[in-house]
Amino acid sequence: MLLNKYSNCQACDLCKTRTNIVFGHGQQKNPKILMVGEAPGEEEDIAGLPFQGVEGDKLNKIIEFLNIKRDSIYITNSVLCRPSKDKKPTWDEIRACQERLYDEIIEVNPDLIVCLGKIA
Repeated sequence: MLLNKYSNCQACDLCKTRTNIVFGHGQQKNPKILMVGEAPGEEEDIAGLPFQGVEGDKLNKIIEFLNIKRDSIYITNSVLCRPSKDKKPTWDEIRACQERLYDEIIEVNPDLIVCLGKIA
């Protein structure tokens, strides 16, 4: 299971300042949609869940407009840990998390992948 494999990830320097690793959340197997965001922000880092707070509210409104339940999709990020001061993750940080993202996509096995933002 990915949670065990990456629960103490130290592949890049983001591990030094995180509160929590922010794993993907939602329908674990064969969701219609997997959404990939950029990186956790402060609220995600505290909660340990992707897309919380203002950005989570925006995403929830979009999902509701599409008549989709949030728990029927899977949401993750390009990197597991919050970059300091909510900056964009560096390419080295993204590459350090790349294998995990690929593993996550394979394990979840979605029908469609939606990339949210430039980094994703």
